[in-house]
Amino acid sequence: MKRRITTYIIISALITLLLTGALTVTILYNHHKAGVQSDVRAFGYLLKSAQETARKDSSRTDATDDPTLLPKWWSDIMEVFSQQTARSNELYRLTVIRPSGEVLYESLTDPKEMESHADRPEFIAAQLSGNGEATRGSDTISKDFYYYALKLNNNLIMRISRSMDSIWSSFSTALPALIAILLVIAVLLPIWAGWMTRRLLKPLDTLDLNAPLDNRTYPELSPLLLNIDRQQHQISVADQEMKRREREFTVLIDNMQEGLVLLDSTDSIVVVNPGAVTLQEPGYSRSELIGKHFSVLMRHPDFLLLPHTLRSRGVNVNQNITLDDRIYTVSATAIYNSRNEYTGAILLIRDTTEQAETERFRREFTANVSHELKTPLTTITGYADLLSNNMVQHADVSSIGATIAAEAASLLRLIDDIMQLSRLDENKMPTDFRVIEAGDIIAKSVAALTPQAVAAEVSLTADINEDCPVRADEYMLQQLIMNLIDNGIRYNRTGGEVRLCCWTDERGLTHISVADTGIGIPPADLPRIFERFYRVDKSHDRKTGGTGLGLSIVKHLTALFGAEIRVQSEPDVGSIFTIVFPHC
Repeated sequence: MKRRITTYIIISALITLLLTGALTVTILYNHHKAGVQSDVRAFGYLLKSAQETARKDSSRTDATDDPTLLPKWWSDIMEVFSQQTARSNELYRLTVIRPSGEVLYESLTDPKEMESHADRPEFIAAQLSGNGEATRGSDTISKDFYYYALKLNNNLIMRISRSMDSIWSSFSTALPALIAILLVIAVLLPIWAGWMTRRLLKPLDTLDLNAPLDNRTYPELSPLLLNIDRQQHQISVADQEMKRREREFTVLIDNMQEGLVLLDSTDSIVVVNPGAVTLQEPGYSRSELIGKHFSVLMRHPDFLLLPHTLRSRGVNVNQNITLDDRIYTVSATAIYNSRNEYTGAILLIRDTTEQAETERFRREFTANVSHELKTPLTTITGYADLLSNNMVQHADVSSIGATIAAEAASLLRLIDDIMQLSRLDENKMPTDFRVIEAGDIIAKSVAALTPQAVAAEVSLTADINEDCPVRADEYMLQQLIMNLIDNGIRYNRTGGEVRLCCWTDERGLTHISVADTGIGIPPADLPRIFERFYRVDKSHDRKTGGTGLGLSIVKHLTALFGAEIRVQSEPDVGSIFTIVFPHC
């Protein structure tokens, strides 16, 4: 900026200097020219006056038309002309012209060699009005002259002229001085321009742009400072808004369970949230991942091909990836600029393992429900057809009726269990729990299932401490305990035992355990015993009439109470189910 201002100052000064010089030359030239014209006219009138005086004194007044007599009275005129030109350094010419245009006398050359002057403008004007003037080059002398013609009283035309070379000679004399002055100016001008630039810009160098309106500087800068202040305010507001949105965006992506990754055109990571950081194996921190190639997040061929797929196929790509027994769904969206150039991508990575498991459980549950409902209904329908067609002997009617009743009861139990699980899944069970005594609920449950235990020839006992408080619902807690007791009776052996215990440990946690001496659970089946319709021994469960939903209900109710269920089991020895309730 300083260089530009300095250049503008130099150019402006030079243009001003040149214009001033040209104007000065023009004024001086016109002034000098006017002086020359004034001198020539005055000289002409002096000669005319001398001619008229000499002619009055002459004894020959008729000599006007006789050219041979001209010198007799013209000598006085020539004497005046000679004296005047002798006192001046300028070149004057005196010419006498007849009315016909013939040159009668010429002071610088032979008049006989000169052509007629009848067409000269000054000659024509003098004949018409008594005087005339003109400026032009002389073919005789080869110089520029100013001509002034006067008509004498004897009808002759007297013309006085003066060379214009004196004007230019004056300038040529002053030219070296002018050149010297210009050189000095050329040397001093950059120095002066630089000093002037620094002086002009000094207030700008000290401007406080953080508070533009507090500066004291040129009034001409006030609009600029107002604009700067207004723009700073706008920038500040925009910056605060951008920071606010950035904070909101950061909070949003930081609290996402899904992994979010933003890539640039080189497939390097620009933004990554904590959900995506946990995917990568090398163990980079969130800040260390910025700028690295996205492949560090997941070493899987389908994942590594996503950017290429985006570039070749279009805007959106969805890909399911299985890695380390987990299922991930990656939704990739390409980003294009206004010129339709690929500039990056957004990857949304969701762990859909649980969803896939839930879908699998749903399909299995649907299949199992269909099977479990179909089996008793098939039995009931078959016996009903036999009865309706009188195909059953009278002695077998009571047995068939008992079978139908048992299958109907099994069907009702299955429907009740399914309905209860549905309510638990939909969180429709009451949660306004209160502190109750677990021992009382255990005693009621044992009393309710004692007939079933006696029928199965299984001993059912309870060891209850007096103080076993839990925060739960009485009905739902009884359902939980009865399902565990029912499970222990059904999977027991003849002469086996089911024993219930309740106690409170030193931390104030209430424990309820149901131990049996039944068939036990193999270690491979332990992780799945709480799945719906999962049976360790399907043939045994079919014989005892179980629905396969009891332990699943126990798991849901335990979670609803905020409790924890623990299982210990050994094949052919028995199992222990323990529910640990939190402190009340």
